Amino acid sequence: MEPDLDMIQKCIGYVFRDQGLLRQAFIRPSYTAERGGPDCFVFRTAGEKILDLAVIGFLASTFGDLRGSGGETYYILKRGEYRESKFCGGDLQAIRQKISAEGYLTRGISSLGLDVYLISGTPESATPDRMKEELLYAILGAVAFDSGWDMPEVFHVANVLADIESFVFHKRVDGEKYLEALRDRALGNGGKLPVYSYTGGPDGERACELTIPSDGEPVFRGTGRNEASARRAAAREAYFALLQSGEIRNAFREAVGTPDSEDPLSQINKLVSSGMIEKPAFSFSRPENDSGNGLRDCTLTAKGCDISFTVTAADKEDARRECAFEFLRYLTYDFDSDD
Repeated sequence: MEPDLDMIQKCIGYVFRDQGLLRQAFIRPSYTAERGGPDCFVFRTAGEKILDLAVIGFLASTFGDLRGSGGETYYILKRGEYRESKFCGGDLQAIRQKISAEGYLTRGISSLGLDVYLISGTPESATPDRMKEELLYAILGAVAFDSGWDMPEVFHVANVLADIESFVFHKRVDGEKYLEALRDRALGNGGKLPVYSYTGGPDGERACELTIPSDGEPVFRGTGRNEASARRAAAREAYFALLQSGEIRNAFREAVGTPDSEDPLSQINKLVSSGMIEKPAFSFSRPENDSGNGLRDCTLTAKGCDISFTVTAADKEDARRECAFEFLRYLTYDFDSDD
């Protein structure tokens, strides 16, 4: 599929001076091995290093600042906040590996559907996830070349696609499932992918407008702390509008309704008895910082579900109930855009 360059530029929050560079970012070396011409290799190599700098830059600006004293300026690390992050004592390679392992490098590319525009040859040796990760690098490299190495601009695109901020602060991004549902609907119907564009929002937030081209171009809006957060909020609005009109279906929601925080276990048992899911497993432990206050951790795992759910509560039954409720919210897409 030929890349939709206008849509891609809106989704990444950057307008190219030379759109040919953006198209080149989508051309895999496997394609040029068959047909010749330019490919993404140089952009991909540059983009991988750029992401390292983007991560360092975000950490430096988040956990420290420049202060002046006696006519000189120093960079001061606010160590208390740093210790509360997941990076204390870690090196850059370990941080990057964690970002990759937790899916942040592929999530934005995948949920926006940008990987459908990859131009590849056969055979393609890379895995689908690796191809998405390399596409992120290639886009960052293309932005760097096009912008004359305007690093604030490149770092901005990195956070739009990889959402470094959510990774740093342990923020759950269940709202990506709304984007995935909209993407799957568009591809399943043979329509065009949703288009996301960004503007300034109230109180320093960012705003996102989501357009669904195949539906007469209705527009849905959302706001958030950054572009990725605003994008999830807009996708949530679109998802529930389409759910209400019957254009999107959620079989779990149809079977049990809205998750019941008081008795989620009965709803789960209904899904199990109807054969829609296998019975989930609950395991219990005491919190690592247990001080004898009786708190219990409960972790729920379920076959076919790619994540687990852990909550801490006053006793085992409360922990089991809250864990079951979080699982149900996940199945029925009943969560805030930035849970």
